[in-house]
Amino acid sequence: MNAAEYSIVVASATDVRSLAEHWQREVVDNGRDGLWFSPYDPDEDAKPITDERIAQISAAIERPLTEPMWQRVWTLRHRDAPERVLGSLSLHGGRIVSELHRCSLGMGIEPEHRGRRNGTALVEAALAWARATAQLSWVDLGVFAGNHRAKALYARAGFVVVGERRDAFRVRGVKITDVTMTLCLDEARGATT
Repeated sequence: MNAAEYSIVVASATDVRSLAEHWQREVVDNGRDGLWFSPYDPDEDAKPITDERIAQISAAIERPLTEPMWQRVWTLRHRDAPERVLGSLSLHGGRIVSELHRCSLGMGIEPEHRGRRNGTALVEAALAWARATAQLSWVDLGVFAGNHRAKALYARAGFVVVGERRDAFRVRGVKITDVTMTLCLDEARGATT
């Protein structure tokens, strides 16, 4: 990432509409040139951005870490249009109280901003926050088997493969294997699991 050109900003409620617009733009590229990164068909996921959806996202990013379904989002911005989200990394808290020690990672960057170490910068920013958050012990993610660049990025960040689900998704007739990776934050802190 060129720090003079790009910045990473933690999303707040005022950023949610721009974030939702980014998510819409980003999924349109799913499957292009044989690279699948989302379980959603681009034609089916182009839903209108409703006030209800904006309210749901806002509530999740403002939800305390002590409650299920919290979300924190790091956004990628360009100096020439700092109000526009060009990439994002989300951490999602567990669905129930007994899994609040874990979170799930999801990331997407619009095509013209890939290959510039922006993904690495987003992962580093989110993991620095996660490591500083004592209640989090694990970060989990799913990455499609054919997304070699993303798998390599996550491996460099310390994630390890713990399994895979063959034929997990079928998008436009393409069978997609989902690889599960995880990172133990307690090990990075020197604690035992």
